[in-house]
Amino acid sequence: MFAFALRNLLSRPLRSALALCGLTVAIAGMVGLFSVAEGIQDTVQSTFGKMPGLVIIQPGAPIPLFSRLPSDWDAELSAIEGVHVVHPEVWARAHLVNGKAAISPPRFLFGSDLARADRLLYSIYREKMTAGRYLTADDRGTLHCVISKAIAEEQHRAVGDTLKVDGKDLEIVGIYDTKSLFLDVAIIIDITLAREMGKVGEDTVCNFYVEPQAAVRYSDIADRINALLANRGPGAWQPTLDQALDLAGDNAAVKQLAPLAKAALAAAGEANAPKPSPGDAPIEIRSPEDWSDQVQQFTADLDLFLAIMTTIGIT
Repeated sequence: MFAFALRNLLSRPLRSALALCGLTVAIAGMVGLFSVAEGIQDTVQSTFGKMPGLVIIQPGAPIPLFSRLPSDWDAELSAIEGVHVVHPEVWARAHLVNGKAAISPPRFLFGSDLARADRLLYSIYREKMTAGRYLTADDRGTLHCVISKAIAEEQHRAVGDTLKVDGKDLEIVGIYDTKSLFLDVAIIIDITLAREMGKVGEDTVCNFYVEPQAAVRYSDIADRINALLANRGPGAWQPTLDQALDLAGDNAAVKQLAPLAKAALAAAGEANAPKPSPGDAPIEIRSPEDWSDQVQQFTADLDLFLAIMTTIGIT
C-alpha cells in the first residue's frame, strides 16, 4: 500500500507539490487562528483587568460609542453607598484627522468630565502617560487633548503640536501609551467639546464609569445600581443604519449607497418597527471580570469551531 502511494506521488510530482502546499497553508491558517484567539483573550484581560471600576452602558450596546443613557442619573449614582466617583463619559467617532479619513485603524473622541477624572484613584490613561501631562479640571473649555503614542507616530505629532480633528485644531498637551489595541485609539478631550463635536446633547452620556470605594465589592455596588435604576432603563440598544454610516465615516461609496439602503430598509419594515420602551431591559453593568468573561466565551467558541474544522478537515 505504501509502495503504491509512493509511486503515485512520484509519478505526479506537480500534483503532489500542490497538495502539499495546500495542506501547509491550511495547517498554518489554523495555527494562526488559534494564536489570534489567545492573543485577543490576553489583550482584553491585561487591559480591563487594570480598571478597578464598573461601566454602566445601554443594554445590548457592543461598545460605549453606541450607548445612550440619561445624564441626570449622575447625581443619583453618586449618592449610592460605597461609590467613590461617578465619571460620565461621551464617545464619538473622529471622522477626519489632519484632513484624512480615519477608518482603519479607527479613531475616537473620548470626552471626559475632567473635574471628576481628577478624583479617580486610578485612570489607565493617566497612569500610562509617556510625554507631557494628562488633562485636569483647568483644561475645561479648551481645545487641549491627549493622544496615544500610536496616533502621535502616525500623524508625526508631539506635545505642543496641533492635531486637526473634524475641523477643530486640538492642541496636544500629553501622549499616553497603554500598549492596548482597544485603548490606544482614543483622543481624550473635555466632555463639553466632545458633545459639540459628536453632536451629543447635554441630557445624554454614552456611559458612566463608577469607581467603588476601597474594600467595596463590585457585586454590592452593582446590586445597588440595579435596585436604583430598576424599570428605568432606556431600553435595549438596537443597531441602526445611521450608526453604521457614522462608523463608516466619509467613505464616498458608502454615502452613495446610503439612500438606497435606507429605502430598502424602510420597505422591509424597519421604519415602522416598534421601538423599545423604557424599562424593557435592565441597565447593563460591566465589571473587569465581565469583559474578560465575554472574550473568554468568544475565544472558547472560536476554539471549538477551529477544533471541529480541523477534525473534519475543512479549511
